[in-house]
Amino acid sequence: MAKDKPEGKKGMVVVIALGKPKKEEKVEKSGDVLVKRRMIGVQQGMATCTNPNCLAQTPATAGACQTCGSPLSMQKAERDPRLARAGVSGFNKPKRTPNHPKKSHVVVAREGGKVKTIRFGQQGVSGSPKKQGESASYRKRRESFKARHAKNIKRGKLSAAYWADKVKW
Repeated sequence: MAKDKPEGKKGMVVVIALGKPKKEEKVEKSGDVLVKRRMIGVQQGMATCTNPNCLAQTPATAGACQTCGSPLSMQKAERDPRLARAGVSGFNKPKRTPNHPKKSHVVVAREGGKVKTIRFGQQGVSGSPKKQGESASYRKRRESFKARHAKNIKRGKLSAAYWADKVKW
């Protein structure tokens, strides 16, 4: 268990830091001991403790700090840089990409602990989603796509065929 006030000898400097230290430091005096707390970035999937004397990083799924038992702060713990790079609002949310030279859609797929950016669909070619009163040729086109790609569609959310089937067909 972490103590609220760090102990040390008179004139001693205690540096508390986790991970890669950044330039910002918080300096405080605790009796005769000078305490420097380095503010660090939150690693992906981790959350910081809300206790200002702890600042430990704990897995975001824990619910409470594993060091002192305080509640966790979820600041920027869930935001993945791949979401911003792809320009999507969240995981498993496909988006049209009209300016991409080859692919018509992009999605940042997440299944279990795996995350993958997937581009799918031929640019300029429309799929054939099921519509009421569709022609027989459109129905055959859709069924042919599903039969041709059935093996890859079954692979799940981390395959381009799954997303093409879901979004375009």
